Amino acid sequence: MTTYAINAITLTYDNDFGNDTLSQSVLQVTYPDSGPVSYDFPFGTAPNTEINPEFDYDQMLVSGALIPMSAYLDVPGSETLNSDHFIDMDSAEVSIVDFVWSGNRTTVLVMTEFQYDDNIGDSDTFFVLNGPALPSFTDAEDLYDFISGVTFRTPRSSNPFGPDTDFAIDSFGALLTEDDFIIDTLTYTGGNSIDTGIGDDVIVGLQGDDLIDGEEGFDTVRYDLDASYGGNRGINGNLDTKLVTDGFGTTDSLFNIEEIIGTDNSDSLIAGDNDVRFEGRSGSDTFFGGTGTTEFDGGNGTDTLTYVLVSEDLNIDVSRGVVKGAGRDTFANVEQINGGSGNDFIAARVDEFATLSGLDGDDVLKFKNDAWGVLFGNDGNDKLVGAGLDDELDGGAGDDVVIGNDGQDMVFGGDGSDYVYGGLGADSVEGNDGNDFVRGNRGADLLLGGDGDDDIEGGADNDYLDGGNGIDVLEGGNGLDELVGGSGNDYFYGGGGADIFSFYWMGEDQFDRIQDFEDGTDTISLIGYGFDDISDFSITSPSAGRVVLDLGDGRKVNINGIDVSDLSNDDFSFEDLFPIFEF
Repeated sequence: MTTYAINAITLTYDNDFGNDTLSQSVLQVTYPDSGPVSYDFPFGTAPNTEINPEFDYDQMLVSGALIPMSAYLDVPGSETLNSDHFIDMDSAEVSIVDFVWSGNRTTVLVMTEFQYDDNIGDSDTFFVLNGPALPSFTDAEDLYDFISGVTFRTPRSSNPFGPDTDFAIDSFGALLTEDDFIIDTLTYTGGNSIDTGIGDDVIVGLQGDDLIDGEEGFDTVRYDLDASYGGNRGINGNLDTKLVTDGFGTTDSLFNIEEIIGTDNSDSLIAGDNDVRFEGRSGSDTFFGGTGTTEFDGGNGTDTLTYVLVSEDLNIDVSRGVVKGAGRDTFANVEQINGGSGNDFIAARVDEFATLSGLDGDDVLKFKNDAWGVLFGNDGNDKLVGAGLDDELDGGAGDDVVIGNDGQDMVFGGDGSDYVYGGLGADSVEGNDGNDFVRGNRGADLLLGGDGDDDIEGGADNDYLDGGNGIDVLEGGNGLDELVGGSGNDYFYGGGGADIFSFYWMGEDQFDRIQDFEDGTDTISLIGYGFDDISDFSITSPSAGRVVLDLGDGRKVNINGIDVSDLSNDDFSFEDLFPIFEF
């Protein structure tokens, strides 16, 4: 059995007091597997709600659900009607007429019910067949104001609903009990109720506060068509509250809906404890996963799947598009994935770009093989591991382990006492706040300690090390390294290669130590002090194999392994050197 439904608005006249009312109506035409076709139209308070098609009422749809030609209203070429005159239905009870209004031309089927009881008012019901949707009407008076400015014309012969053209009801209606497609083209702002029954249904609510109930079957609400009728917003919904703000800014109530198709704008949907599929289409969409079983297809644009509302521990496989933990979700075409407040494991394994964020909890975020992108640990003691390409990793708050591995990575520890490691490639590695271990390994690395007492090690190749604030230990490793202590009493180990020890950022009353100065190989940079010669500052030797440079204002540098006689101007740089790293 198949049932078509056509949404409409009905104007009911009050015979006694003129308190006319505007309401929503639905005409249903049912095709059983065998037997006669039946029609059901609620005529307000009228008793004749069941119409038998064997009676050839002019106002009914007959002949295999085709509109008979007698249904056309003979309208003069141009006639403007008002609420007093309205539409004369003396000769026909179903009329098809073009409403010409504000530069638009809309084909409307008008069904009039005459009552023979003085206590019951007549009514006119309007079905949009073709053309732009009618404007929104809040009440009967609002409809009268609109009608007073409408010019009525006979539909053109080229119109699919024009004279001498039979048409089937499904050309403007909707299947309800099987696989239905419903477009609510009327814009009655009081809100419409769409109840689809059995079957896999597709519903387009359009403007107005609609109540949409898919009932049985796999039912879809499409908001992507809102733009075709003037809706220019993204949707914003919460399926736990059953409310979705549509492309017009009006609010729909959704029940028993299995799929929602968003707009080409930026959409937002909270899944909650519901099983649903959401297609974001274009735009930067955000889907809030929950404890149900959901499917999210971001479509085009930069889309986000987030579990910020979930406290369970999650296991998210980006490459397979699977989320386990709170439920079992699947996703595709998603550029950013955020975990929840639990201890989450999030990994990407194939050649793809992604932004992964752990949010709260002690999280593990990993890129494997040729996956690459951005990892954010956020709160908690997190472990972040990059792969073979150029990644950005930020541990955020907490005591984190952040490893860049291969590629030219940007690695940040964030707040807390972190272990940050660049790996292979020319990396930028920064400990940020806290007492951090900063490692460069291979490649020409930029290594920054930040605030706190840091341990910084360059590894192989030519590295730049800057301790920042705090008591730092700087180890250049192999290669031509530049070591900058910053503020705080720092320790310098140049390692192999011709190294530069720089004291440009040295604070007052600070005592730094060079532990392995190689005379004739390493250089002490005193840029910014105004010195031109070693005679411009004090050099003393408190004991054999130890020299102290007094640079003024309490700034002193202790050098182990040499004597005063070993030092000459050749061991110092008083002018700018070509830096290993340019900023």
